[in-house]
Amino acid sequence: RQRPRRQVLIAAAFNAKHGATSNAAVRQMNAQRAALIKSCKADGAAGFCSFLSLSPGALEKGGFHFRLSYSVVRQYWNATFCLQPVGDACTRKGQLDALLLGCIPVLLHPCQEHQWPWHWGSWFRNATVALDPKKVASGELDVVRELRAVPTAQARARCRAATPHPRPLRRADATRRHHATHLQVRAMQRVIEI
Repeated sequence: RQRPRRQVLIAAAFNAKHGATSNAAVRQMNAQRAALIKSCKADGAAGFCSFLSLSPGALEKGGFHFRLSYSVVRQYWNATFCLQPVGDACTRKGQLDALLLGCIPVLLHPCQEHQWPWHWGSWFRNATVALDPKKVASGELDVVRELRAVPTAQARARCRAATPHPRPLRRADATRRHHATHLQVRAMQRVIEI
């Protein structure tokens, strides 16, 4: 099946605030998230950036987790770039989701570039975009403007960079009948066909 044209340039799916604001690292992380949301919701960003809030309270509502997963899959499937701010750790499930859905992960901390080096290999740098976290948090760098400036040919090349490398992303399920990648792709196909 042919992939449809991406409907939005940037997808953002994360909680606006992460953790207590008592330490400097968390304050900087929350400042970065606020700047990302502000950039995504700015007047000039309309049609270019789509933000989905993943608030902890919403996750606790009955049945909402599935609807939220469905929404994130749709967001990433329809976007060229997927914003990936750090949370409790550098690792973010969204990075894998973005790669599996053909969305270019936008890394917002240097530590994200060093995750799973035995799986990624050199192709990972060609399949992602890394931005300066301090410039993003301070508002010096407007993420939407920065990503709009990426030439279409370069964005397509980044998407293609990850395509031949699904094997390192595999993880078998508990029954060992199918790889987790296979199960996730089948679930995504059901979501997209709906």
